Amino acid sequence: DIRDAVLRLGLREVSHLVHVVTMTDLRKYPTHLYHYTAGYFWERSLHTAYLCEELGADDRLAFTTGVMHLVGVWALCSIFPSPQGMPIVARELMLQSELEQLRLGLDFADAGAQALAQWGFDSRISRAVAWQVAPSIGDHPEARELARLLQRAVAATDWHYGAQNEKSLLRSDLTLTDLEECNQRAAARVARIGFGF
Repeated sequence: DIRDAVLRLGLREVSHLVHVVTMTDLRKYPTHLYHYTAGYFWERSLHTAYLCEELGADDRLAFTTGVMHLVGVWALCSIFPSPQGMPIVARELMLQSELEQLRLGLDFADAGAQALAQWGFDSRISRAVAWQVAPSIGDHPEARELARLLQRAVAATDWHYGAQNEKSLLRSDLTLTDLEECNQRAAARVARIGFGF
């Protein structure tokens, strides 16, 4: 019963679970353009969503933006056939974006933003997804701030997934201790959800 769930977990957590369940189907779709699996991208999305929520405590769109920030990966894989060369491999999303632009003429951020706009998501979310690699190009103040928040969360996620370098640390705008603690909390929340990661 939904009332019991809200009483036990709280409205925010129930809302998060609804997002997670509705997006889980994306794990079934191929990610043939990339070295990583669909499960990897889905886990990263959840991790980033929890970081967005923590770093942007006052922003009600933060979690959804984090969950949806990689939807362009699936959009690109639905458009382009299997690559002739090597799959795209990058631990940092900025580098992944550059490789996609070179090979495909479009990156995951633009593809995701277009898909989100087509699906009727709030324009601030689709704009933030489009600008996540370079938030300063944004022309809508609220969406630009959401993109900055997303970029910080992505940098922290990059750190967690192996890109432990000065660039990720600086982009996260966190101290090393805060970065590690935020990532531990996000990883614990992802682990609680499970889904075979």
